[in-house]
Amino acid sequence: MKNAVLSIPLFFFMICSYGQLSRVHIILNDTLTEKLRFEFSGLAYTNAAIYLIPSLKSDEQNPLALYKLNSDQLSKALDDSKKDPVHFNGYEVIPFDKPSFDKYIMNYNGKPVKYDGIEAGVIVHDSLIYFSIETDDEDCVCYIARGHFDSSKTGIRIIMDNSVAISKPAGYKEKSNVGFESLVFYDEKLWAVFEKEYKPNGLKVVSLDSNLKLDLEFYLNPPTYPHRLSDLTVKNNKLYGIFSKEGLGFSIRSIDLESKTVTMLDSSKDVNEPAWEGIAPFKKGFLLTMDNNNGKKGEPVPTELIYLTGKHF
Repeated sequence: MKNAVLSIPLFFFMICSYGQLSRVHIILNDTLTEKLRFEFSGLAYTNAAIYLIPSLKSDEQNPLALYKLNSDQLSKALDDSKKDPVHFNGYEVIPFDKPSFDKYIMNYNGKPVKYDGIEAGVIVHDSLIYFSIETDDEDCVCYIARGHFDSSKTGIRIIMDNSVAISKPAGYKEKSNVGFESLVFYDEKLWAVFEKEYKPNGLKVVSLDSNLKLDLEFYLNPPTYPHRLSDLTVKNNKLYGIFSKEGLGFSIRSIDLESKTVTMLDSSKDVNEPAWEGIAPFKKGFLLTMDNNNGKKGEPVPTELIYLTGKHF
């Protein structure tokens, strides 16, 4: 297929449906909370597990690893508990292979990139894992990197094996710490979605195949402006996203590409709440993760997830 740029017409309309979701907070009780201080940038998932993705920025002295939660154990903890929050113990560290991390994430075609952390991740067919790599404001490109899970006698690790550069949207000139905040696997394609809308086009989407070859570029134009997109996921052939606006808190919205509707599902007005950064389907709803576990004085605080359920799911 030839590279193409198109814009989905502005036929989306908004349906507001506040107060339809219930929340259960999940506190992780283990050394992940006690020893590490980092931002979480997203969630990846398989049928068997949820993976917490740290941003792994260069100024953080943390392991090059993801943190795996067993889905059955977490589901049982939610079912068995009658309280909010639910306390959950246990995680598995899934390390990156450092030489391949350096080759395909810290560098591109043998040259260092202006790396500014991992923004999102998605697992495809339980074996391949893709990451969106943010760059600093002076760079006009970001990167998508691919890896795979490798099993050996010493355990599971992630070996990176490919990467590609993708351009930030036309009109990007500002210093606003933005990048391709979301990765989803939709209609057998990998979609990287830029976090900020640039009028009149909307949210830029770069569609790639599993080998990171460009399929096409296009723009989604749901009525989200001036909110930023924090993360997207797919459930029942719909997109579900976290949107935020400084001073206005966060909202969960569904985007139905067939009916061209955007439905407002839930909203937080607590502007002091840590940012919602990752969303993943789980049980009958979704899991959300906060962006960091640092207290006001820099001390670690409990790592927290939120389980959302509601009739729209």
